[in-house]
Amino acid sequence: MYPEDPANTVQMIMANLVGMWPNFLVLIAGIVIACVFIVRHTRPAVFAIIALVGMLVVGIAGVIARELMMRRVYTGEVYFEEIEGVMAALRIGTGMLHAGFLGLLIAAVFVSRRSAPPPPAAYAHTGGTPPPPPRV
Repeated sequence: MYPEDPANTVQMIMANLVGMWPNFLVLIAGIVIACVFIVRHTRPAVFAIIALVGMLVVGIAGVIARELMMRRVYTGEVYFEEIEGVMAALRIGTGMLHAGFLGLLIAAVFVSRRSAPPPPAAYAHTGGTPPPPPRV
């Protein structure tokens, strides 16, 4: 999985990013779709763009940070036991950021939703037909 020369950090980072291309492709497609809908649904599209860009950045930055830390182990500068706590904190931090951006993406779904109309019994005084929806 790792290149022959452990000091070649760029090659190690690229090797790990290649495995994540399906995720990155979906995130980029989501950003493009949100950009298309930004005029019609501004607030949800902006929330989605922020969330998707954040997830993309966290994914790439997490791989780079992990590989930079592991490079020190591969080159013999430190033992893994010495950076084990940092690696755990990095995993927890990226996981929390990813979860936060996922929450923002879920919020984007509901941010501009209208509430459901009341049941037809509420319109009994108008003959059972609801009033026309408000113009936006």
